Amino acid sequence: MNKKLLIAIPILALATFGAVFFLAQQKGLKATTDVNTVNFSQWQACSGTTGTPISCKDADDKAACRQASTAVADLTQGTSQIQPCADFYQKIYNPHKAEDLINNGGFYVSCYTNSYVVAAAKKSDFFYSKIFAPQYLKCAQLSA
Repeated sequence: MNKKLLIAIPILALATFGAVFFLAQQKGLKATTDVNTVNFSQWQACSGTTGTPISCKDADDKAACRQASTAVADLTQGTSQIQPCADFYQKIYNPHKAEDLINNGGFYVSCYTNSYVVAAAKKSDFFYSKIFAPQYLKCAQLSA
């Protein structure tokens, strides 16, 4: 009886861990193949970066929105410690032309779906739902 139990417990634990890991992966952000067809002109027109987008001044909790905005900016700029974000800004964004694809090299997706970037954006419900998700995910043809 004890030998069967000693064998069954690790197998059950491994199966449970595998199932939890699989489910956690399924709930993450997903890139669609459409992201690979979005160019800077399309992305900027959609995201409002060529007009006046919604900002934290429109939020009920302006301080939380600004904190989330600052945290995301710090994580996604060219000096970021997150390599795909630094690569996106240094290799793709800074020298881009309107017709260049935003996800060239896969840097955009790797940056804006990075768990740290998404967690920083979600520190403010307003920032995530009204600014980050529409501008950086939906306009890039990414789905949450």
